Amino acid sequence: MKGLLGNVGQAILLLVILCALTSPVQVQTQTLPQHPPWWITADPQVIYVGPPQCTASFTIYVTDDYKTQPITVFIERDPRNPWAPTGFLFDGGVEVPARIPDWQSTVTALFGSPWETPPGRYTLKIYAYPPGQMWGDSYTTVDYIIEDTGVKACSQNHVTTVHTKYTTYWTFMTYRTSTYDWWDWWQWWRWDWWVVWWPWTAGEFDFSLHAMPASQSMKAGESVSFTTDVRLVSGVAQAVTLSLSGLPGGMSYSFSIPSGTPRFTSDLRISSQSSVSPGTYPVAIVGTGGGKTHSITVNLVVSENKQSSSLSLSVSPPSLKVGESVALGGALSPGLATTVELVYTRPDGFELVKHVTTSGAGVFSDAFKPDMPGPWSVKARWPGDADHYAGESQTQSFTVEPPPEQPPSLWDQIARILPTVALVAVILAIVVLAVVLVRRRSAHKLKGATAVAARFCTKCGTKIPEGSGYCPNCGEKFG
Repeated sequence: MKGLLGNVGQAILLLVILCALTSPVQVQTQTLPQHPPWWITADPQVIYVGPPQCTASFTIYVTDDYKTQPITVFIERDPRNPWAPTGFLFDGGVEVPARIPDWQSTVTALFGSPWETPPGRYTLKIYAYPPGQMWGDSYTTVDYIIEDTGVKACSQNHVTTVHTKYTTYWTFMTYRTSTYDWWDWWQWWRWDWWVVWWPWTAGEFDFSLHAMPASQSMKAGESVSFTTDVRLVSGVAQAVTLSLSGLPGGMSYSFSIPSGTPRFTSDLRISSQSSVSPGTYPVAIVGTGGGKTHSITVNLVVSENKQSSSLSLSVSPPSLKVGESVALGGALSPGLATTVELVYTRPDGFELVKHVTTSGAGVFSDAFKPDMPGPWSVKARWPGDADHYAGESQTQSFTVEPPPEQPPSLWDQIARILPTVALVAVILAIVVLAVVLVRRRSAHKLKGATAVAARFCTKCGTKIPEGSGYCPNCGEKFG
């Protein structure tokens, strides 16, 4: 009996210990998301394709709760349809977007020819994921309906690079942790869901190169920089090594990051020696990795390596009269013994160019007499030489006033009134001549008339003496 009680007591003690171990303990659980923090939607979700029109478009929208990493997309074609789209365009280009959300893109599905797909309804599945990985439930679907139009060919054949299948999928396993009270100890094996993501890979790695800007200008002996952007297009990211091809002699280059895993950005710095000949040089940025090689061309525009030059100029006085001289002074930097042009501009816009010689220190001067009143300007310029660029001074202005008026001399006065006097004399001569002619003509007419009237008597025919009023023969009175 005592042995039996001892065994029972031990059993009860063991049961109490088990209850004590299980009942007071609360296991803290953590709720993990059942989906990734980014989302993708499409609009519309049904598109129609009817030959000969063999394209159809829809818009995808990619959003992210955190917006901390770029998100790209992959379009999975319906395996039941071997004549699915031949490719896709994203906003009119073949490059697949990979941007930090929120972003959207217009996707155009391209179908080839001949048209052998039977009419029906097929599905495209569009995934959103960070480049290099994928959460399997981050996708949306778009159905496309091929219509039987009776036409078996497309108006235009569309062939693009088919969107490469992504290389990393993610699946998950689950387990539970207890959240029950001690009296439900028999439910200890019930678990809350936890999510653990496991990757598996498929497909092919590829990348793309981008460079900004497309062209840079530099002087021989200087340096320029380009920004190289290496982006993941598909597959598991692999190391890409950057190099430069086509660089002319006398130049060198370096990448801030010569090798990295897409996506990454590297600064390309190109330096040149002063002996490099001027010209435009196309060079290729080359990326190699994962069995892939891509390149992009940028241009180097190299100009002569010359020193700059400058000219100073001063004018005195700022105002003068016609016939007076204006004094100019200036200097060429660097100080060289050479020839400088002085360009004077008259009020009417005509330019007068004078050449002056500088001293060994580059100093020059000039004295000039302007011949026209009004606003004048002058500037100095130098065409440069083998070691220096051309230079030009600032334009200086000065005003030229007309000379003061002088009282006219006697001869000037005579000369001024002589034409008037001559004109009056001519007019008077003409008047006198006309009067004389008129008088002579009147006397001639009177004399002629009297002679004819007193020549013979009308009664006897005797000639009547001039001045007599009676006929000397018969005494007939006349007149």
